Amino acid sequence: MKTASSPKNRQPARRANRSACRAFTLIELICVICIVVLLSSLLFPSLQTARQRAISMVCASKLHQIGVAVTAAAGDNNNQYPLIEPDPANPVYPSTAGALPLLTALMPYGLVTNSVQCPADLPVGGQKSNFQIHGSSYQWSPLADGETMGNVQLYYRNRVFTPNSAHLRLALDFTAVHFNRVNWLYADGHTTYVTQ
Repeated sequence: MKTASSPKNRQPARRANRSACRAFTLIELICVICIVVLLSSLLFPSLQTARQRAISMVCASKLHQIGVAVTAAAGDNNNQYPLIEPDPANPVYPSTAGALPLLTALMPYGLVTNSVQCPADLPVGGQKSNFQIHGSSYQWSPLADGETMGNVQLYYRNRVFTPNSAHLRLALDFTAVHFNRVNWLYADGHTTYVTQ
């Protein structure tokens, strides 16, 4: 008579324990991978939107730096805005007027090359970026050129008016690179984005 302690009776018990410890099946692994892919596809657009908004905020910060440099330049020039060429590739002012490109005019006041390059201004489809074409991603608005800060006079039809500095636009993105919007710099130093 064989007892339970014999070696032959122990082997089937070991095999039974091995089969109780089962691994993932192929179907279970495929289901887990599908769930991960589905969740990442739902999350990706929101991450892309957050990234674009962060780039827009960096751009607004660079415009604010330009505003600080313009204020410093005006302070050194009897509170008059500097004469800045809005588009060096297609000059608005004659060469005798002494208008300088944005970076050149404001470099003595702490502006560096990186300050005038928007991170969203990238070459697209073989075309150059605005920074490569104009030397800046931002276009200067010539409304304030040579005018006294706080007393800029605008001429419209048969009248002259002085806009509030919170409404006087000084600089903007050359093109709408932020969700079809451009960032604007105002004379009081604040920035905002405007749909074009």
